[in-house]
Amino acid sequence: MTSTFNSAKIIRAFTSSLSPNKSAVNVMAEVLHVSVDVAYRRLNGKVDITLDEAVKLCEYSSLSMDKVFELKENEVYFSHLNLYNPYDAVLSGELTSFINNHILNKKDDTLYLASAGFPVGYLFSEPNLIHFRRYHLLNDKTCFEMLKPFSIDRLRVHTVFNEELEKLYQGVDTCEFWCENTFSDLIGEIKYYKSLGLLSVEETKTLINDFKRLLHKMENFAEEGKKKLGGAFELYVVPYNISSSVYLSTCPERKICFLEMNFLDYAYTTNEDFCNKQKKWFKRLMNYSTCISKSNLKERRSFFEKVHEKLDGI
Repeated sequence: MTSTFNSAKIIRAFTSSLSPNKSAVNVMAEVLHVSVDVAYRRLNGKVDITLDEAVKLCEYSSLSMDKVFELKENEVYFSHLNLYNPYDAVLSGELTSFINNHILNKKDDTLYLASAGFPVGYLFSEPNLIHFRRYHLLNDKTCFEMLKPFSIDRLRVHTVFNEELEKLYQGVDTCEFWCENTFSDLIGEIKYYKSLGLLSVEETKTLINDFKRLLHKMENFAEEGKKKLGGAFELYVVPYNISSSVYLSTCPERKICFLEMNFLDYAYTTNEDFCNKQKKWFKRLMNYSTCISKSNLKERRSFFEKVHEKLDGI
């Protein structure tokens, strides 16, 4: 797809979004991480902004990229968000700001999730499991050419990052759709590395125990219909496998949809038509799924018991 964007339109949207007491050139320099002189040349049109700069300015101004790019009716603009190595962004506050501004910026909003794999929002409370999944992702990215034994002792602790994301996720209302194989990816990874001798017996036990503890937390959230920081929790079991994970926030001021490409790796769009279609899909999914939060005790226990049985079989 070949698309062009209007630099002047982006600049106008950016400057009009600023409060009167803010300097456009100073804010632009901060948003783009450039000097004031460089920002000034872009602001007065002497130098065109780049595609990456256009994305940053549009996100700051809450301007949909689809309205800036000359897209056809059936085309949707997606941006990329990689949380695999986010620590520099966290230190500068960029990631937290992104989440607050674009996902969790409305307390009365609901975040819809269809989870093909382990629901990532819950993993941030378990550093060992997050560490193991990053270990697997690194192996996957290197095509398993440099396999090394997994070691909890080499755990890189980023408590600020994990705790901040867990806090954000636990406080927001979510409507989640899981299936029988939602947890199979992590279970399969533990089995695989154990079979290769890259997971010791003790580390395997540690991961399984952490997994089981997290399952108990999630089952309690489902029973109460809310998470530990007060976010409402609706949980539905889909009667078939979910092919890919989808996250949707439908805040009227800023709809946004994420498609999971890999663990902690997402493509997202603010295209309103695309988001509205995903919302309709979630509503249809709700009609033929079984709600196991706050009700249907038998079905809820059965669902979680099956996951525990798979863990016991490792």
